[in-house]
Amino acid sequence: MSNWPLLQFAQDLEGFDLVALLLGAVIVFFSAGFAIDYIVGRHGMGPYWSGFYAMLGAYAGLCARDWWLRPYVA
Repeated sequence: MSNWPLLQFAQDLEGFDLVALLLGAVIVFFSAGFAIDYIVGRHGMGPYWSGFYAMLGAYAGLCARDWWLRPYVA
């Protein structure tokens, strides 16, 4: 598991550190949504849906990298 230390770090958070991480994730979500909505203008779906699809695309990209794009280790 190449990402085990990051997952362990996130699971060990509690109190203020956990709230800070969650607040940061919410801010990134809304920032991506508003930025995408600003760029596409009147053709956009709104900041909330744009943010949702941006986060969904980022997660799908990370999953694709982890599942299919790993280098072959003999």
